[in-house]
Amino acid sequence: MTLTTDFRDDAVGFSSRLPIGVDDRQLTAANGLKPAAGNGNHLLLATATYTLDWTMEPFNGEALLTPQVAPIPGRERCIYLPWEPDAAISVDLDNSVDWFFTATLTGCHVRVYPIVGGVRVTHGNGKTAYNNVFTPVSTSVAPSRLQLITADAIGSAAATGHVNGMFGAAMPGEKFVRKANYVGHVSEVHLKAARQRFRTSWDEKIVQFGAAETSAKPESSCFVWGHRHGMHGWQFWYQSTVQISARIEKGIISKITRDIYGQSVVLGTPDQFYP
Repeated sequence: MTLTTDFRDDAVGFSSRLPIGVDDRQLTAANGLKPAAGNGNHLLLATATYTLDWTMEPFNGEALLTPQVAPIPGRERCIYLPWEPDAAISVDLDNSVDWFFTATLTGCHVRVYPIVGGVRVTHGNGKTAYNNVFTPVSTSVAPSRLQLITADAIGSAAATGHVNGMFGAAMPGEKFVRKANYVGHVSEVHLKAARQRFRTSWDEKIVQFGAAETSAKPESSCFVWGHRHGMHGWQFWYQSTVQISARIEKGIISKITRDIYGQSVVLGTPDQFYP
């Protein structure tokens, strides 16, 4: 069994256990697969162009999903949606494949709504709107934690406004994954559960375990996927993860400690958000 088949056979169970990242560096401007909508614009991609092979392999304690540009007979196929800073990128899903993936969310939003013959998915980003608020505070002299948290909230609201403007008018049946959804999973309850699942050797114990932070912000991210069921049509989930800062103690008499920083853990079970 490979991670690809493990995920294919039980995506929800798999993503409840193992963090999933995305490596889409094969999509470049040179091969015409890197979108260039431009700041504030909304671009609809050609579905056939972004119908690609996909694989999932182990990488640094995670599963790494890779959309493969060069097709190989027998591999799984998907429709893949890349992202672009400060833009909204959409693709329409039909019945030609059973899987959908998009780039990792670290502040972006995803919208899904039904269209004739399938669904439309949009990945929206408001990076500059956020940074215009947050960066002046985070780079100031000794900002307080409260100042950073406040700037993050105001910046996130500005980014959401930018993304909503690109999304345009509300559509019947639309559903969203917002930054607040996956960042909201960074909670004591989910971190406690992640600590209990965290693997150590028999002679080690965890003495410290929490979310890794940069400028008072947890290093959280989100993996979104869709699966087409013959009877139920397209269904979508998202997995919430966070990087951790932990200390492990080994030994009984002569104790040795080691620090872990940046390894991702899953926060709860995946959430189905569409339909």
